[in-house]
Amino acid sequence: MDAIGIAEAIYRFRRRRDLLLEHQGIGQLFTDPAWDMLLDLFIARGRGRSISITSLCIAGCVPATTGLRWIELLVSNGLANRRADETDGRRTFIEISDTGYRMLEDLLGGRGHEAAGPV
Repeated sequence: MDAIGIAEAIYRFRRRRDLLLEHQGIGQLFTDPAWDMLLDLFIARGRGRSISITSLCIAGCVPATTGLRWIELLVSNGLANRRADETDGRRTFIEISDTGYRMLEDLLGGRGHEAAGPV
């Protein structure tokens, strides 16, 4: 399985986990919107899709205002970029940056573990 397939499997697992834990009333203990958003952006780039801000907030499983804060953190930390929609001036797309893409590609492809140390 390639890195994109692994990312898709992780994302699907996280959604199943969310449903189970939410049903048990403890879903709020296990949120990680930035990671979910980064996975979604990684998958989108690998599949040639564009992700709007609204869609990315949904992918992060957070309200829009919270999602906007997380998006700003991803952008300000160099993991994502904003891109205006050329056909609709009201919409902005978010893309994973080259740095973010390489980071996830290394992580999901089993590379880059030397920098992290022993696990």
